[in-house]
Amino acid sequence: MPRQHKHPSLQDLVNKAAEDRSMAGRALADLARKNGFEITHGTVNSIRSGAYKSRPSDGTIRAIAWLAGVGEETAFRAAGRTPPGRPFADDLPPGVDELEPRQRKAAVEMLRAMVAQHQEILQLRGDRGEDSPADDPGLRLVHDEPEDVEEPEGYELAARKGETRERKRRRLEGEPWDHPDPDGPEDGA
Repeated sequence: MPRQHKHPSLQDLVNKAAEDRSMAGRALADLARKNGFEITHGTVNSIRSGAYKSRPSDGTIRAIAWLAGVGEETAFRAAGRTPPGRPFADDLPPGVDELEPRQRKAAVEMLRAMVAQHQEILQLRGDRGEDSPADDPGLRLVHDEPEDVEEPEGYELAARKGETRERKRRRLEGEPWDHPDPDGPEDGA
């Protein structure tokens, strides 16, 4: 049977660096800082002991890669992160610096929303485990209507796969003015 390749963790990489260099956490951090990396001995020791619970910065991950003698891609994957690509600013079209302040603000706000959404998706994936499908955030739609119910024309939208119970109730019940008034005196008299 072929042997499965296990990806190292950050802890594995810090332990590798400590063993290969015969150094403890403080000495590893000092060496990394002397070579232009930003990492503290507290971070090194926390990762090494398995007590590190924060999301490591890009600088921390790069320092660990250098200390362990592995590529940055390996270290980023060990941290459960996608290796950063080229800077986003490099992909912006010419003329972007000429946008009006309102246009720039709108573009930045849109990007902030996208980044926040992306981080939330990554968090959800992390909470459910590494093997979860990327396109399934664990949400489900309601599909409990009979097959013989005919939908109004144009009801099915390209992006809709189903509806919530509340939307179904509203659709089936309609608005209050769509229903006959109950028997009783006019105008509440």
